[in-house]
Amino acid sequence: MTALFHKDVFMPARLAEPCHRGPLRYTRHALNEANSDRYGKVTLLHAFIPEQATLIETEAEDGPDGRNSRVVKQLWRCPMDEYRDLVMALLPGGVVKTVWVNLRSDKHRTLNKARYARR
Repeated sequence: MTALFHKDVFMPARLAEPCHRGPLRYTRHALNEANSDRYGKVTLLHAFIPEQATLIETEAEDGPDGRNSRVVKQLWRCPMDEYRDLVMALLPGGVVKTVWVNLRSDKHRTLNKARYARR
């Protein structure tokens, strides 16, 4: 069973640790999305440096005892240029599942908090 955690709802410190640092590998889906984004062609990162990004969401799976959760996926927002941010779904080991672009001006004021775990 997995649970979603969001930085604006509840994010346990241990699940806020980056699931990867360093070189990235992109799925075919991520590459296709990068070439067809509504805000133009996406410049992909060669390596992930967590200090240059903001963690938005973590999906975690409970361990066999129901306590030791492990990160399944993290959603990171990285500055791309003056107007756009790259958003990527990052899996442990450096695989990027998908990417898209958000405008920097988009602050997601319509966040559905009901989707996320709480304390």
